[in-house]
Amino acid sequence: MYKPTLTFTGYVATVIYLYILICSRVQGQSVHLDPTSVGSISTCSSGLRDGLDSYSVRGSVNATTAKFSNLVDFYIRTASFKDFIYLCTASLVTCVTPNPQPCYCAVKTGNIYEILANRSAVLSDSNAAIRIQWDSSSGGSVVSNELQVPKIYDVNYVTTRLTINDVNMTCPAIVAHGSVIKFQCENSPSPCDIFIAVNHTEVANGEHNATYTVPTDLKLYSEHNFTFSYSVCGGAITSKTCPVTIDKNVLSRV
Repeated sequence: MYKPTLTFTGYVATVIYLYILICSRVQGQSVHLDPTSVGSISTCSSGLRDGLDSYSVRGSVNATTAKFSNLVDFYIRTASFKDFIYLCTASLVTCVTPNPQPCYCAVKTGNIYEILANRSAVLSDSNAAIRIQWDSSSGGSVVSNELQVPKIYDVNYVTTRLTINDVNMTCPAIVAHGSVIKFQCENSPSPCDIFIAVNHTEVANGEHNATYTVPTDLKLYSEHNFTFSYSVCGGAITSKTCPVTIDKNVLSRV
């Protein structure tokens, strides 16, 4: 059986296709997986979100003899398992698109069957290996090459880092004019949009990081509200407000 495993693509508007192009032949039969043809339709440009995204794996079967099964299996190997485990089966008997089944044949052109598998992105599938297998009635089989699922993230545990003059910053803080404050996203899919606001006015933004240099016109010896926010793949904005006092007598006190 042909075996592309699935696991990658994500969330309500995310789909990733792993086409396959490697030819394994048994009795004239072949399976194809192309690890270079990976595309996505998603708000995430890199990585997937656990429980929000989904992925789709696409492959093809060249059937020139009746000695092979009408069923093609998808398998996956995650970090939790040493061996590949069964995922789902695509039937070559009927090819219909769209199809509500998790694995199915989408199109038949001559002896070529295009098969797909759809799966929600779950944390345990992160960087998993996928493949497909096609079995013959004589006991032989054709197995595809392995593909790697993209990294899948739990967006509830995105790591951020806040620094001032390259030193970790805690709140509240005392800083001087000219101090460089940097806020960045770590361990997250892309994009992770960053925003810095002072007294409710945005002063800096960027993808994965933003930097703000405290200007000389920011009032001395008074407390200002610095708000640090981020949004992963266009999702909800998470914010933290930090009281910051400007003091010309310190380089920075965090």
